[in-house]
Amino acid sequence: MRRFVADIGGVNTLSLLPMSKEMRKSVHELAQVFGLRSKSRGKDATRFTILTRTALSGVMVDEKRIGRILGKYKTQGGGKERSKAIRTRPRDGEVVGETAPKLDESNIGFQLLSAMGWEQGSRIGVVGGLEAPLVAVIKTTKLGLGATRG
Repeated sequence: MRRFVADIGGVNTLSLLPMSKEMRKSVHELAQVFGLRSKSRGKDATRFTILTRTALSGVMVDEKRIGRILGKYKTQGGGKERSKAIRTRPRDGEVVGETAPKLDESNIGFQLLSAMGWEQGSRIGVVGGLEAPLVAVIKTTKLGLGATRG
């Protein structure tokens, strides 16, 4: 659902596979959080959900509510191993987006920068520019910035 909302130039509707009544209920709840319209169609085992973008899709998304909705499915089918894999809280010192794939020509930001003369591997900015992207590190402790326990 996040990919569907983030794909701005993509299709406006998305048909999902048939699923159980409980799963469809969760999909409708998640659609509401993401600002999407959702409608179920079909009968019995072939009933599926169709998601449609709105003008407010992806705006003011309540991450806590998403966590509550998805929390129901954390431990299904795998016990401890499964719940570790779905860890939702970031840990102190984790780098944000560290595992994200590198952007390619299909990304709108990449296309905009290329249209302004930027080339992959070069710096961003007119004078000097950034050699490496800025890095955001998660801080969950209540200590001040730069403080350590000692």
